[in-house]
Amino acid sequence: MNDIGYDPEVADPEAVRGQIESHLTAVKKMADLPKGKGNPPGALINTDDRGVKRGYSMYGVWSVYGLPNEEIGAGYARVRSALPTAGWRIVNEGRDATTARDPELWAESPTDHAKLILEWVQPSHGKGAVLLATIDSRIYVAPPDVDLNTKI
Repeated sequence: MNDIGYDPEVADPEAVRGQIESHLTAVKKMADLPKGKGNPPGALINTDDRGVKRGYSMYGVWSVYGLPNEEIGAGYARVRSALPTAGWRIVNEGRDATTARDPELWAESPTDHAKLILEWVQPSHGKGAVLLATIDSRIYVAPPDVDLNTKI
C-alpha cells in the first residue's frame, strides 16, 4: 500500500508537465505584470514516489520581479481575485512562516488536484519584491514504456 491516501492514475509525465505549465501560464496571465522580469513557467519531475511503484509528480515554478512592491502586490491581488473564477478553490490564505510574514495563499484545482502556493515576497535586505507561484501535481504512475530516469 502507498502512503498518499488515493490510488494514483497512470499518466504520461509529459502530459502532466503540460498541465502544470498550463496552470503556471494561467497564473502569469492573471497577474498581468508584463514589464516584470522572470523566467517562463516550467515544471520538473519529482520521483519521490512515496510508496507508489513507478510513481512521480511534477513541480512547477514561475516568478516575476524587477517591479515596485506596489505593482507586485497588485499582481498578487489580481491572481487572488481571478483564481475562483478560473475554477481554483482557495484553501488557505494568510502569512507565511518566515520572520517576514509575507502574504501567501494556497489553492487547489478540482479538475486535476494540482496545488498552488502563491507568495508575495516583500522587499528585504536590498532585494526587491517577488511574486512566486509554485504548483505541485498529484502523484501519478508512469506508463510501463516510460523510463523515469530519462525525464527531467
